[in-house]
Order: sequence, then structure tokens, then C-alpha cells
Amino acid sequence: MVRKRKGKILRAKLGVNPNSSSLGSDVIFLMIGTPVVSVLIFTLSTLLRTTRRRKPDEAKEDPNLPV
Repeated sequence: MVRKRKGKILRAKLGVNPNSSSLGSDVIFLMIGTPVVSVLIFTLSTLLRTTRRRKPDEAKEDPNLPV
């Protein structure tokens, strides 16, 4: 017994599937998020380095530092 098909294929779209939208959002996040995170890390490291740097007078008075 052979069944007759109900419809016909009108058009085929390449690259359109359920994963396309999630893949697109991941790529956009990586393109925008990576430079933003890099700038934040650079800024944070600069702030930490400048705030934790000892003044020259304090370094001379500390007896634990090598001469």
C-alpha cells in the first residue's frame, strides 16, 4: 500500500535550523564580550598596581626589605 504525499517542497533554506539563533547570539557575545572583559582586566590590574605600590619613603624605612 503506497501513501500519497500531502504537500510539496516549495523552497529550501540553507543554514536555518533551531540552533542558528543560539549560535548567532553566542558569536555576538564572544565578539563583544571578549574585548570588554580584556579592558576590564587591564583597568583592574592598573588600579591594583597603582594602589598597592609603595611610596619611596616607606620602602627605605622597612627593615624587612633587602638593601
